[in-house]
Amino acid sequence: MKGAVLAPLPRRRATAILVPMKRLTSEMRRLLLLIGGWFFVVLGVFGLFLPILQGVLFLFVGAALLSVASPRVRLWRMRLGNRYPALRIGQHKAQAWMKRQRARWLTRGDRN
Repeated sequence: MKGAVLAPLPRRRATAILVPMKRLTSEMRRLLLLIGGWFFVVLGVFGLFLPILQGVLFLFVGAALLSVASPRVRLWRMRLGNRYPALRIGQHKAQAWMKRQRARWLTRGDRN
């Protein structure tokens, strides 16, 4: 095909390429949250029967991780918060503490 003129390929935007990567990272994040949440739930169940482990603490951590990744667990946690206001207050305090810690660690990295 001598003398054939090839049309230039359309230019792709970088954002079109990044969208599947964002979806992949959110799916990966959800998968890691589910695995970590179920790990802590199983560890909490073992902790209920073994005197060495803090079973209730691990159950709360597992429920918190699962509520981020699963709408069903999130709804269950919200219903428990409505039924037991002290639990909801504790959740809000824990969330505020985590936000402060995250901000502290993020600003620590900017100083270096």
